[in-house]
Amino acid sequence: MKRNVILAIVLWWGMNMAWASCQLTNASLNHTGTITVDSMFPVTGQDTQNVPATFSGIKCSTENDTISYIPLATSKQVGPFSNGEILKITVTVPRTSEKIGTKNITEKTINYSVKIEHDSYDPSGTGSASVTVPGVMAANTGGNSNFIINLVLVFCKTVGWSGCVDNINKTLKGDTYIENLTIHYNAKKTTCKANNLTIKLPDIALSELPASGKATAKSTTDNIELQCDNLFGSREQTSRKMAVYLSSSDLVTGSSAILKGGANNGVGFVLEHNNKTVNISSVEGSSASADTLWSINKAGAISHAQVKIPLTASYYVYDKNKVQPGALKATALIHVKYD
Repeated sequence: MKRNVILAIVLWWGMNMAWASCQLTNASLNHTGTITVDSMFPVTGQDTQNVPATFSGIKCSTENDTISYIPLATSKQVGPFSNGEILKITVTVPRTSEKIGTKNITEKTINYSVKIEHDSYDPSGTGSASVTVPGVMAANTGGNSNFIINLVLVFCKTVGWSGCVDNINKTLKGDTYIENLTIHYNAKKTTCKANNLTIKLPDIALSELPASGKATAKSTTDNIELQCDNLFGSREQTSRKMAVYLSSSDLVTGSSAILKGGANNGVGFVLEHNNKTVNISSVEGSSASADTLWSINKAGAISHAQVKIPLTASYYVYDKNKVQPGALKATALIHVKYD
């Protein structure tokens, strides 16, 4: 225990004796860089950009004095942005230090790298299109050793963001520039909207109806048309997974496929897609028990902004004892589900 106490005292004394040989002349210690997240980010989920940072007004006593570059945002959550997305940024520097190289007033520029990745979503709806991150990098002119700088960074991991910056300013000798970063992310999500569709079947005679089941005559095929917006890149890729299904309150009791044509008629309709009877949800907003008519994964290529989904409607006898002439009508809702 005594040995540990002596070591701590020696380190603290050493840190306070690392006198700076450079000073600043009328320079701002705070600078804010700016980046705009790449437009393809909703598809790729990653983006890396180089950001220039210039530290000016440096006046040193010798040409061999150094400036140290300290990345602080090594795995930092940023956001939420306007779409509720929270990003993770990782800042790296191409070099940890360099010689000032002159005794005259000068400046140093470094291009630090910002890696951007998707982290999570915040459903609160409190996000914005731009977020400023304080203290993503620091530059120090005090000639502190890498050992001392690393000790400071270890301490930073145990305190909050502002506490880390305060600790750097108080502990490291010399002047410390703080580099902030504003991230612009005008996030857009792919959406597909279904146009209204009316399928009109030709009149059918009672004699053309089967005793039960689907009528093979007088079927009609038409298309559900989706208009898709916010597609990305030359391949028109989507930013999220989507699926299309139907729901209806006109389903025959006990069936997920037969639509009633009228309250007192035993003739209704069935829908088919790709020669398969379509199962329909009985609960609006729920895809349970419903067949997927069309789907695409995130980053899938649509090729055209308009998607067509063929549907075939046919007459269907579900209660032969109630078959009677008259107008028939059933309604189903088209849903686009997003994940």
